[in-house]
Amino acid sequence: MSFYYLSVGGLFPDTTWSTADIYFRNSSQGGGLFIVDSGPNSPLVLSSGPQLYSGSEADFDFVVGTHVLTEAMGPGSYTLTISAVPEPATYGMMLAGLGLVGVALRRRQS
Repeated sequence: MSFYYLSVGGLFPDTTWSTADIYFRNSSQGGGLFIVDSGPNSPLVLSSGPQLYSGSEADFDFVVGTHVLTEAMGPGSYTLTISAVPEPATYGMMLAGLGLVGVALRRRQS
């Protein structure tokens, strides 16, 4: 596997403890995801599709967009949407800018 997150909490059907291990596979492994029940280590989803990250396994970025994943253990497919989340500094700059606009409006009124 390329890289993984262990004991991810969520609503995973057929899990023992409502946690799963999520493995992100690289393109040489067929891309997509491999999701395993954290309890008995039984597979829940094995999907193939595009590689969902760029860069190396040690320094990666998720690929933003909508990805179609095909179930490899049986019939079915999944749609996974990955969206960008702004950095905290972006919010800080936005608040500072709004503060400066407020100061400018206040000066204009006096």
